[in-house]
Amino acid sequence: MSIRTIDRVLREANVKKCLAQTRPQLTAVHVKKRLEWTIARQNWTAEDFEGILYSDECTVRKSANPEQQWVFRTPQEKWHTDSIKPRARANEVWLKVWGYFWRGNRGPLVPILEGKVDRWVYLSLLDEHLPPVMREIAQAVGDPQFQQDNAQVHTALDTRK
Repeated sequence: MSIRTIDRVLREANVKKCLAQTRPQLTAVHVKKRLEWTIARQNWTAEDFEGILYSDECTVRKSANPEQQWVFRTPQEKWHTDSIKPRARANEVWLKVWGYFWRGNRGPLVPILEGKVDRWVYLSLLDEHLPPVMREIAQAVGDPQFQQDNAQVHTALDTRK
């Protein structure tokens, strides 16, 4: 079979070459909780989501390992688990940031200069940056809701209070 034939057959099947997406590896527990959350909200409308402020921290990394992994998938298969390259930790240059979004609005990325984000660091971020945006949401759409994942700093007793 020639390269041109393979290329033609792949194009006809809408299979494309793309870089494997790099994401943290999800456990079966993570997958189950995410599915439950999604099923509980499957009938929500866009208006149901308007007053929710989504917040999280992340680490922006410049990887020391530039190795690329290519996969051949249809656009619908891009996020299948066999198309994901689990992120490996290495000696890296990084910066931790906290941010939020709601409706069509994005907040600033706030640098977290402490080495570790514990509940005290997280609470100080929330104390400083959360009240103004929650007031803005309340004025725009009514009763705001604060959405975060189940990271330990988010579920700590002090944070929940």
